[in-house]
Amino acid sequence: MEQKDPHGTEPSMDQGLAADRYAKGRTDELEHTAGVAEPNLRGIQKLEYQREVRDLIGKLQSAMPSLLPWVEGYVIGIVHPEWAVEKIDQALEHIYERVPDATPRRAANEVVFYKRIKQKMFSYVWSRAQVVKMRVYKRKLRAEIAQIEEPLCQDEPMP
Repeated sequence: MEQKDPHGTEPSMDQGLAADRYAKGRTDELEHTAGVAEPNLRGIQKLEYQREVRDLIGKLQSAMPSLLPWVEGYVIGIVHPEWAVEKIDQALEHIYERVPDATPRRAANEVVFYKRIKQKMFSYVWSRAQVVKMRVYKRKLRAEIAQIEEPLCQDEPMP
């Protein structure tokens, strides 16, 4: 006794015929979509990356805020290699060695001018100039202290 499909359709008796119909449908679909360009997912991927970076910086801000200046310097060095923190610091140190009484503002102006850094980055270079000035000053003090202590140590007899 044959069983009828409850929906009233008969199953295909020939599996090859069903496969041919499927292949024909896929071919028609391919012909229909042949002129359609692939979707550009870069915008969506960019949004996802931006969200991930925002989340990571939020975590850093709450868990370890002292790491944020390093992140800032790292990102600036990647985006603009000519503005890398090491290069800016090197130029500032050179200025302070050449003109020891230069102010951080003057040194920052000189670096911004010669390295062709955008004016909106001036405050960043100025803050770096303050840090470098203090570093050079402390280095100079340590050298002076070592120079003063050296003759004192030579006068003392060895036990």
